[in-house]
Amino acid sequence: MIRMRLIYLLLILLIAGSPEARASIEVSNHSPEVGETITLTFSAPVDSLTVTYRPNSSVSKTEVLVNNPPATSMEWASKEPGLVSLSYLDRSGGDAQSVRQDLSIRFEGLSGSGLAVMLFAGIILFGGATMAFRTLFQEQDEGRPEVFDPEEMPDT
Repeated sequence: MIRMRLIYLLLILLIAGSPEARASIEVSNHSPEVGETITLTFSAPVDSLTVTYRPNSSVSKTEVLVNNPPATSMEWASKEPGLVSLSYLDRSGGDAQSVRQDLSIRFEGLSGSGLAVMLFAGIILFGGATMAFRTLFQEQDEGRPEVFDPEEMPDT
């Protein structure tokens, strides 16, 4: 009885670990720039590929690329920067399963808006720190009351 269970377990592991069970998308470059052509290699012939720009967001955009005739590789170039999800439906193993690969598409060069946001954040951060230190180390004038007078505070 135990031997039969062990044999069944080994069979299940062999079937699940076979190359036919592991459909995938191989990418020539995992972090390409906008407009850079990359080669996508599939584990089985693919007739259509779904490209989703900014997946799971309210402004996501989907594009379907057709591979005619179905092939195991395809060349593709991103039109927009950001996160991109590549997916296709693998029908080679009998049951159809969805295969997905996520990519990060970079800007072609330095982003002007990104640089402006970083400079603005730095000015706010270091400007606030400068004001805090000036207030902390400022000498008290005779005419101005002290902010904290230890003699007025009761002992606790």
